[in-house]
Amino acid sequence: PVGGLDKVSTFISLLRGSKLNVACLLDTFTDNKGKQKVADLVMHKIIKEKNIRFFNEFTLNGKDVADIEDLFEKDEYIKLFNIAFDKEFPTIKIEELDSSIDTILKQINKAIGKERFNHYRPANKLNQLGVDKSFFNQKTSDRLKKCLMKLKNIPMKIFMQVLI
Repeated sequence: PVGGLDKVSTFISLLRGSKLNVACLLDTFTDNKGKQKVADLVMHKIIKEKNIRFFNEFTLNGKDVADIEDLFEKDEYIKLFNIAFDKEFPTIKIEELDSSIDTILKQINKAIGKERFNHYRPANKLNQLGVDKSFFNQKTSDRLKKCLMKLKNIPMKIFMQVLI
């Protein structure tokens, strides 16, 4: 995790001196600004286009847009959200989410009436829980495996995940 697309070129530049092959796994961009930043990374030969992947390639939900959170089954992510925000928001149920909205993050934003919540908190909570593979649904495990197998085909020693 590098903290956003704006910091990718800095991290890649730091790693380049070590002669490492780098791959980036990115949230899907819906704005031209993000798309242009990715195009600039390729144009300036900071990273090879084939080493850039997007989460929507692995969600298997037929949508063109995805964030890392969309790799999880909704009930798993909602569980993490509810644990992470147990004091700030009422418990959210899957039925309260608007599935016509592209990503789970946007669905939750609508359900809680916020423009954006701190989506690092559920990730931190997952890390703190120290879960093993039994925590995850088979569909989630399959998505993660598919993602890792695709990235395995990119010759690299460093894998960068950009959370925006």
